[in-house]
Amino acid sequence: MTSFDEQLRTQGIRLSRRGLRTLQINVGRKCNQACRHCHVDAAPWRTEMMDGPTFELIAGWMLQHHP
Repeated sequence: MTSFDEQLRTQGIRLSRRGLRTLQINVGRKCNQACRHCHVDAAPWRTEMMDGPTFELIAGWMLQHHP
């Protein structure tokens, strides 16, 4: 057991995972800003975008798994 887990246990805290509620999908790297902290390195000059077949796969998965 990690020290983090041990600390939680001593405080009587139990963490448990719940169901998936949010799915974040980056559809491209083109953005109207150029933030240094951006986790996808997006910027106005980037051209990479998700293609149509990939979008269709994701949309189908979402329809199939939406409650």
